[in-house]
Amino acid sequence: MKNTVKKFGAVLMVVGMLTAVPAMAQQSAVVSEHSTATITHNDPIVQKRMEVREANREHRANRAEARQTFRGEVSESRAERNQSVQDSRARAQEALNAAN
Repeated sequence: MKNTVKKFGAVLMVVGMLTAVPAMAQQSAVVSEHSTATITHNDPIVQKRMEVREANREHRANRAEARQTFRGEVSESRAERNQSVQDSRARAQEALNAAN
């Protein structure tokens, strides 16, 4: 019985070694860039991060456009107010000159 167990163990060990060595030999030490990129972009965490970055980029673009529009409106209203003040001062000056 001991001999059979030893033989069986030896056979299992040899079979294990025969299957493990080629499997280890097939693994390459250098992973190609293409497969790394594919693995990275298939990663759900990386995909979510890329979606968040894209959403942030769009949000910043929208805010920049809104800010530009707001600044244009503020500039226009200041110009109108300044023109109104100049007109008012001119009328007041004319009234003072006419009174003298």
